[in-house]
Amino acid sequence: MAESLHPCQMGENSARKDCGQISPITDFEIEDGVLKEYLGDSETVAIPEGAVTSIGNEAFLKCEALTSIYIPNGVTSIGNYAFSECKSLSSIYIPDSATSIGNYTFSRCQSLSSIYIPDSVTSIGNYAFNACTALSSIQIPDSATSIGNCAFNFCKSLVFARIPKYITQLPLGLFSNCESLASVRIPDHVTTIGRSAFYACKSLTSIKIPPHVTSIGDFAFYGCTAFTSIQIPNSVTSIGDRAFAGCAPFIPIKFSNIGAHIGKDAFTAADKIDI
Repeated sequence: MAESLHPCQMGENSARKDCGQISPITDFEIEDGVLKEYLGDSETVAIPEGAVTSIGNEAFLKCEALTSIYIPNGVTSIGNYAFSECKSLSSIYIPDSATSIGNYTFSRCQSLSSIYIPDSVTSIGNYAFNACTALSSIQIPDSATSIGNCAFNFCKSLVFARIPKYITQLPLGLFSNCESLASVRIPDHVTTIGRSAFYACKSLTSIKIPPHVTSIGDFAFYGCTAFTSIQIPNSVTSIGDRAFAGCAPFIPIKFSNIGAHIGKDAFTAADKIDI
């Protein structure tokens, strides 16, 4: 793994030695296994093993001094806004027991450059990583079957993204305003590309739309100015308003389903259309 490891993740012997750094239990408000609030002011936090089963909503909200955190095995969920606006947070370990990441969980964690999402996670909430402006790559595990709206909105440093292969819908604004995104593969199971899914992804030069996609939403690829060509499969029966508007002018667009609904200004500034 390339991700940064907390001392408590090391081998058994080193863990026994280094876990003296575990934060005192008095630094946390814990009720029935839910960590409701962090009461300390440390830069590095390690939650005690066995004390917590879930990180509650807003538990670490706006802990601006926090730089790294270790979440122990046994934690199954990370709540809404749990680490939102932790502006110095650059390292976090999510255990293999975690199954869900809530809404806005890491929103505006602008120092978070990488994160490992374990295979146990099945759902990622709305705006979960919104405006994580230092995040450069993300691999969403195949276990994830639900990704919320705008999950990676305004991740301006994101260059590479891996979408889980069993996802069937790309939600609204999934990678909108990810201006550095250069490589992403849409899995073959996807049937719907949501509104503004790749809005203003200015570094995408091409994208393969898989053969089972039937619907491309409004503004889905609006402002993808680096596109060199666009090939749309005949399975597509609906293309939303301004779906490809603002892409580079005079690029070839191949699409032959003459019965498809094509929205208003769907291909504005993309003048060479073979339909």
